[in-house]
Parts: sequence; C-alpha cells; structure tokens
Amino acid sequence: MVYFPDWFLIFVMLFMGYGVLFLLRDHFEGFYYNVSFAAVIGDIGLISIVMIGAGILKIQGMVSADWARSGYCHLICAAAAIGASAFLLTRVRRQQGWFGEYADRLHNIVIVPVFSYLVVTLLPVIFYQGNSFEKKATIFFIAAWAALVIIDGRTDKKGTNRLDQQPWLAARGVFLRSSRPSRIFQRKKK
Repeated sequence: MVYFPDWFLIFVMLFMGYGVLFLLRDHFEGFYYNVSFAAVIGDIGLISIVMIGAGILKIQGMVSADWARSGYCHLICAAAAIGASAFLLTRVRRQQGWFGEYADRLHNIVIVPVFSYLVVTLLPVIFYQGNSFEKKATIFFIAAWAALVIIDGRTDKKGTNRLDQQPWLAARGVFLRSSRPSRIFQRKKK
C-alpha cells in the first residue's frame, strides 16, 4: 500500500466496493442497485480507515509494536477476515440459497475478507502511531459503519430489511431477474 499513490488506492477500493458489484448486478440481475446504507455509506468510512493507516505508514513507516508486525498477528487477522466472510456466506445461504446472487458472492468471498483484513491490520498502526484526530476519526468511522449495519438489519413494516436487498426491493414493487444474464427490469403489475 505504501508504494502506490493515494488516488490509485482509493480508485481500486471504490471499484472493488461499488463498481464491480454494480456491473455484476446490472449484467446478471438486469439492474444495478445497492440499498444497504452500510454498504454505500459505511464502506466509505472503512475505505477512509484504510487510507488513514496507509497515510501513517507512508509518513512514519512500520508500526513500532512487535506484536502488530508478527506473523501470528497477521494470521489471526486473516482468520478473523475469513470468519466474517464465512458468517456472511452462512447467513446468505439460509436466505438466498448457496451464496446468493453473483454480486453477493463476490462481496462475501472477496470484498469482505480483503476490507476486513486491511481495516483490522491497520488499526494498530492508527492507534499506536496516529495523531488524536486520526484516532477519533477511526473510532467514528467504525461506530458509524456498525450503526448502519444495525439499521440495515432491522426489519421494517413490510417484513424486510436492507441487508436482504432483493426481498427489500420486491416489497417495494421492484422485481429483478436473479442470476441470469438478462437486461430485463420488471415492475410488479397492480
């Protein structure tokens, strides 16, 4: 991360977090969408945490705490990231069948572990070497993302939640063709 310019890192993370999902959803479901507040707004906070950590590493170099540089620490962080991915995959399997839609598969198998690993491994960098503003901003971004996940997961009056995006859209009259290469966008007829 320290070898790439900031604009490139931001582009790659935004493309991974948004661009690819929109392209897959448009191609396979007929319409690009993302109704999750945590995914749209919260991911910007997670990307900001990664950029804060990368900025600190570029200016100050490696974190001074030996435990944070150890292979065991990175192994634990990678296991936590894979665990988060496995949790999402099991949750999606119960609701949408194996792995859900193509965009959800990519999100749960690739994007969640990568972002989780980056955020978790950069937290020691931020909290050991960051200034007061960077630490407070990181806490705010994590709290905001967690609050948005909770808001997204709450069941509304229609019996749906924003984490289960297709049922949420269907409850509002928007029906998509699932996992088929189709450009058909359908609205429920009344």
